[in-house]
Amino acid sequence: MMDPRLTTALAAFGLDPERLGSLVAGTILPGDGEDVTVFDPVTGQPLWSYADAGADIAAQAVAAAREAQKGWAQCTAAGRGRAMQAVARAILEVSE
Repeated sequence: MMDPRLTTALAAFGLDPERLGSLVAGTILPGDGEDVTVFDPVTGQPLWSYADAGADIAAQAVAAAREAQKGWAQCTAAGRGRAMQAVARAILEVSE
């Protein structure tokens, strides 16, 4: 179940609502934990549901983040700034 507004927003980023999961080391991994429902804070209506990552996927994510941090730490502050500015530009390109 997903609110149509979210389906549209996800499509703007090229994301398939049926394949939502945790992005770990460049791969989307479907959750294998408990079901989680996210509610609209204004209406109280459910927006979408998904399977929580679970302990195994969380451990994989931590390991991947530690590995990625090594490369990030090798970048200069200016290089990290340029990377973050590129991310911001990409977000602005698909925002309303």
